[in-house]
Amino acid sequence: MATDDSLKPIRSGKVKVAGAPVGHHSATFTEAFEMPPSDNGYGPAMKLVWTLEDGSEATRICSLQPTARNTTGKLIAGLLGRQLEPNSDWDIGPCIGQKYLVVVEMSESGNGTRVTSCHKPS
Repeated sequence: MATDDSLKPIRSGKVKVAGAPVGHHSATFTEAFEMPPSDNGYGPAMKLVWTLEDGSEATRICSLQPTARNTTGKLIAGLLGRQLEPNSDWDIGPCIGQKYLVVVEMSESGNGTRVTSCHKPS
């Protein structure tokens, strides 16, 4: 088998993942943005953003309509520190700049990470 001396053998490497590192983090809630519908049929949506202590961003894109059972409702309940009641109003504006404990996990696609839960520190 002929080899080219200019080629460097590769035996190992690192899998790159977009987003914040997987794990439990102390983070500051930064903002929530409304996102327009995407080309792949999703949306409109809400993007929630936290800044981790190392300066990286952890995010979650979820429905604009929170319910007690969906991801949006669970994350907003975590931000507010209380369960969302049916037909009640919510306001996460006062949560901006506040510290939270967030859990970051791999996305279902495996191409990035996303926030899966958020709680006020005790």
